Amino acid sequence: MKKILLTAAWFAVCAYSLVSAVFGPSGMSATRELERSAAAMRVNLAALEDLNDELGRRWNGLRSDPVTIALEGRSLGFLASDEVAIRLPVEQGRELILPGEAIFHEPVPAVPEGSARLAGLASGLAAGLVAALAARRRAG
Repeated sequence: MKKILLTAAWFAVCAYSLVSAVFGPSGMSATRELERSAAAMRVNLAALEDLNDELGRRWNGLRSDPVTIALEGRSLGFLASDEVAIRLPVEQGRELILPGEAIFHEPVPAVPEGSARLAGLASGLAAGLVAALAARRRAG
């Protein structure tokens, strides 16, 4: 009987450990999803840094280079070919909103700790029942 209980307990601990290691909140599937999400965020961050650099160069050109100001004004239809652009002071404190893709982290649905324990207990009880029936069959 002691051997049956020991086998059932060992099986329950192994089943619980396996369920937690693979499907738990810190398991392999959750870790894999977090690594994928972090990689996507790194790619997005690099793209946004490039975009920020480009917009910074354009912004500096529009603030200080008269040729860039005139070209941009003409392309937008504000200046005719014979007109000259004059830079006027602009209201301070306004924020420039840059485009970019927002990547939100969505936690991977994981097996709750209580469910993992219940699965381990159920498999341990099942293993104990099978071992007890096998022992009874051998004895009888």
